[in-house]
Amino acid sequence: MATTTVSASPDVPNSHPSERDIEQGRAVESRDVPSILSHLTKYRSTTFGNRVCFVGALADEDGLYQSPYVYVTSTSNDRVDWMRRLPYPAEFYQGRATHCVAHGDYVYALLQVDTDSHQATNQTIVSVVKLDARTGRLVTARKVEIDGVGRGASRWLNRSEDVFQVEGNSIRVSGRYRNVDSDEIETFSTTVDP
Repeated sequence: MATTTVSASPDVPNSHPSERDIEQGRAVESRDVPSILSHLTKYRSTTFGNRVCFVGALADEDGLYQSPYVYVTSTSNDRVDWMRRLPYPAEFYQGRATHCVAHGDYVYALLQVDTDSHQATNQTIVSVVKLDARTGRLVTARKVEIDGVGRGASRWLNRSEDVFQVEGNSIRVSGRYRNVDSDEIETFSTTVDP
Protein backbone atom coordinates (compact mmCIF):
# COMPACT_ATOMS: atom_id res chain seq x y z
CA MET A 1 0.00 0.00 0.00
CA ALA A 2 1.30 3.46 -0.85
CA THR A 3 2.29 5.71 2.01
CA THR A 4 1.41 9.03 0.43
CA THR A 5 -1.61 11.20 0.95
CA VAL A 6 -3.81 12.93 -1.57
CA SER A 7 -5.84 16.06 -1.48
CA ALA A 8 -8.96 16.97 -3.32
CA SER A 9 -8.83 19.31 -6.25
CA PRO A 10 -8.94 22.91 -4.94
CA ASP A 11 -11.81 23.69 -7.30
CA VAL A 12 -13.85 20.55 -6.62
CA PRO A 13 -12.93 19.17 -3.18
CA ASN A 14 -15.06 16.06 -3.60
CA SER A 15 -13.76 15.11 -7.04
CA HIS A 16 -12.28 11.72 -7.91
CA PRO A 17 -8.49 11.99 -7.47
CA SER A 18 -6.29 11.33 -10.46
CA GLU A 19 -3.72 8.51 -10.37
CA ARG A 20 -1.07 11.23 -10.04
CA ASP A 21 -2.87 12.66 -6.97
CA ILE A 22 -3.03 9.22 -5.36
CA GLU A 23 0.61 8.37 -6.09
CA GLN A 24 2.17 11.78 -5.25
CA GLY A 25 -0.41 13.13 -2.85
CA ARG A 26 -0.29 15.87 -0.25
CA ALA A 27 -2.17 17.02 2.82
CA VAL A 28 -5.48 18.84 2.42
CA GLU A 29 -5.02 22.58 1.95
CA SER A 30 -6.63 24.66 4.70
CA ARG A 31 -8.72 26.58 2.13
CA ASP A 32 -10.41 23.28 1.12
CA VAL A 33 -11.35 22.21 4.66
CA PRO A 34 -14.74 24.05 4.99
CA SER A 35 -16.04 22.66 1.71
CA ILE A 36 -14.89 19.14 2.53
CA LEU A 37 -16.41 19.27 6.03
CA SER A 38 -19.78 20.34 4.64
CA HIS A 39 -19.92 17.24 2.39
CA LEU A 40 -18.09 14.65 4.52
CA THR A 41 -19.96 11.62 5.86
CA LYS A 42 -18.59 11.08 9.35
CA TYR A 43 -18.38 7.48 10.50
CA ARG A 44 -16.92 7.86 13.98
CA SER A 45 -15.11 10.19 16.36
CA THR A 46 -12.73 9.47 19.26
CA THR A 47 -11.66 11.92 21.96
CA PHE A 48 -8.05 11.80 23.13
CA GLY A 49 -6.75 14.39 25.58
CA ASN A 50 -8.13 17.76 24.47
CA ARG A 51 -8.53 16.69 20.84
CA VAL A 52 -10.95 14.69 18.75
CA CYS A 53 -10.20 12.41 15.79
CA PHE A 54 -12.91 12.13 13.11
CA VAL A 55 -13.01 9.61 10.28
CA GLY A 56 -15.27 9.41 7.27
CA ALA A 57 -15.64 9.55 3.53
CA LEU A 58 -16.34 12.19 0.95
CA ALA A 59 -18.55 11.14 -1.97
CA ASP A 60 -18.15 12.56 -5.44
CA GLU A 61 -20.81 14.79 -6.95
CA ASP A 62 -22.79 11.74 -8.17
CA GLY A 63 -22.54 9.96 -4.82
CA LEU A 64 -20.95 6.93 -6.49
CA TYR A 65 -17.34 7.16 -5.35
CA GLN A 66 -15.94 7.75 -1.84
CA SER A 67 -12.56 9.08 -0.69
CA PRO A 68 -11.38 8.32 2.87
CA TYR A 69 -10.60 11.22 5.23
CA VAL A 70 -9.31 11.65 8.77
CA TYR A 71 -9.01 14.90 10.66
CA VAL A 72 -8.28 16.13 14.17
CA THR A 73 -9.87 19.07 15.99
CA SER A 74 -9.43 20.77 19.33
CA THR A 75 -12.22 20.08 21.84
CA SER A 76 -12.15 23.70 23.02
CA ASN A 77 -12.96 25.39 19.72
CA ASP A 78 -13.63 22.70 17.06
CA ARG A 79 -10.81 24.18 14.97
CA VAL A 80 -9.42 21.64 12.49
CA ASP A 81 -5.77 21.08 13.40
CA TRP A 82 -5.12 18.90 10.36
CA MET A 83 -6.99 16.92 7.72
CA ARG A 84 -5.73 14.18 5.46
CA ARG A 85 -7.16 12.23 2.58
CA LEU A 86 -5.90 8.69 3.11
CA PRO A 87 -4.00 6.93 0.33
CA TYR A 88 -4.78 3.63 -1.34
CA PRO A 89 -3.72 1.99 -4.61
CA ALA A 90 -4.92 3.91 -7.65
CA GLU A 91 -6.43 0.82 -9.27
CA PHE A 92 -8.96 0.43 -6.44
CA TYR A 93 -12.44 1.87 -6.75
CA GLN A 94 -13.10 3.76 -3.50
CA GLY A 95 -12.36 3.86 0.21
CA ARG A 96 -13.58 5.08 3.58
CA ALA A 97 -12.00 5.65 6.97
CA THR A 98 -14.33 4.01 9.48
CA HIS A 99 -12.60 3.87 12.88
CA CYS A 100 -10.03 5.89 14.79
CA VAL A 101 -8.04 5.38 18.00
CA ALA A 102 -5.17 7.31 19.57
CA HIS A 103 -2.21 5.93 21.47
CA GLY A 104 0.86 7.86 22.54
CA ASP A 105 1.88 10.33 19.84
CA TYR A 106 -0.13 8.65 17.09
CA VAL A 107 -3.63 8.39 15.66
CA TYR A 108 -4.59 5.13 13.98
CA ALA A 109 -7.31 5.08 11.33
CA LEU A 110 -8.97 2.01 9.88
CA LEU A 111 -9.16 2.18 6.10
CA GLN A 112 -11.62 -0.01 4.17
CA VAL A 113 -11.03 0.06 0.41
CA ASP A 114 -13.21 -1.50 -2.30
CA THR A 115 -11.61 -3.05 -5.37
CA ASP A 116 -14.64 -2.78 -7.65
CA SER A 117 -17.90 -0.88 -8.01
CA HIS A 118 -19.85 -4.09 -8.63
CA GLN A 119 -20.79 -5.89 -5.40
CA ALA A 120 -20.51 -9.35 -6.98
CA THR A 121 -16.85 -8.85 -7.91
CA ASN A 122 -15.79 -6.45 -5.15
CA GLN A 123 -13.34 -7.26 -2.39
CA THR A 124 -12.92 -4.98 0.61
CA ILE A 125 -9.32 -4.63 1.76
CA VAL A 126 -8.72 -3.43 5.33
CA SER A 127 -5.64 -1.52 6.49
CA VAL A 128 -4.44 0.29 9.61
CA VAL A 129 -2.99 3.74 8.90
CA LYS A 130 -0.68 5.33 11.49
CA LEU A 131 -0.55 9.14 11.55
CA ASP A 132 1.38 11.62 13.69
CA ALA A 133 -1.25 12.98 16.11
CA ARG A 134 0.24 16.49 16.12
CA THR A 135 0.77 17.03 12.38
CA GLY A 136 -1.25 14.36 10.56
CA ARG A 137 1.88 13.13 8.77
CA LEU A 138 1.36 9.59 7.51
CA VAL A 139 3.82 7.24 9.22
CA THR A 140 2.80 3.76 7.98
CA ALA A 141 -0.05 1.85 6.42
CA ARG A 142 -0.37 -1.88 7.11
CA LYS A 143 -2.79 -4.26 5.42
CA VAL A 144 -4.77 -6.43 7.85
CA GLU A 145 -3.75 -10.04 7.25
CA ILE A 146 -5.79 -12.92 8.65
CA ASP A 147 -3.98 -16.19 9.41
CA GLY A 148 -5.19 -18.99 7.15
CA VAL A 149 -7.26 -16.71 4.92
CA GLY A 150 -6.18 -16.22 1.32
CA ARG A 151 -6.01 -13.12 -0.81
CA GLY A 152 -9.43 -13.82 -2.28
CA ALA A 153 -11.31 -12.85 0.88
CA SER A 154 -13.28 -9.67 1.42
CA ARG A 155 -12.91 -8.23 4.94
CA TRP A 156 -15.04 -5.68 6.76
CA LEU A 157 -15.78 -4.27 10.20
CA ASN A 158 -19.03 -3.06 11.68
CA ARG A 159 -19.35 0.35 13.30
CA SER A 160 -19.04 -0.66 16.95
CA GLU A 161 -16.13 0.61 19.04
CA ASP A 162 -14.83 -2.78 20.14
CA VAL A 163 -13.68 -3.84 16.67
CA PHE A 164 -10.70 -1.43 16.55
CA GLN A 165 -8.72 -1.03 19.77
CA VAL A 166 -5.24 -0.47 21.12
CA GLU A 167 -3.85 -3.65 22.66
CA GLY A 168 -0.38 -3.17 24.13
CA ASN A 169 1.75 -1.79 21.29
CA SER A 170 -0.52 -3.25 18.61
CA ILE A 171 -3.94 -2.52 17.18
CA ARG A 172 -6.61 -5.23 17.59
CA VAL A 173 -8.85 -5.48 14.53
CA SER A 174 -11.95 -7.69 14.72
CA GLY A 175 -14.43 -8.16 11.95
CA ARG A 176 -15.84 -10.49 9.35
CA TYR A 177 -14.66 -11.97 6.10
CA ARG A 178 -16.00 -13.98 3.22
CA ASN A 179 -13.97 -15.89 0.67
CA VAL A 180 -14.86 -15.10 -2.92
CA ASP A 181 -15.84 -18.72 -3.63
CA SER A 182 -18.08 -19.07 -0.55
CA ASP A 183 -21.31 -17.67 0.83
CA GLU A 184 -20.24 -18.32 4.43
CA ILE A 185 -19.37 -15.29 6.55
CA GLU A 186 -16.67 -15.94 9.16
CA THR A 187 -15.38 -13.79 12.03
CA PHE A 188 -11.75 -12.81 12.62
CA SER A 189 -9.71 -11.03 15.24
CA THR A 190 -6.05 -10.20 14.69
CA THR A 191 -3.43 -7.68 15.75
CA VAL A 192 -1.49 -5.31 13.52
CA ASP A 193 1.88 -3.91 14.58
CA PRO A 194 1.85 -0.41 13.19
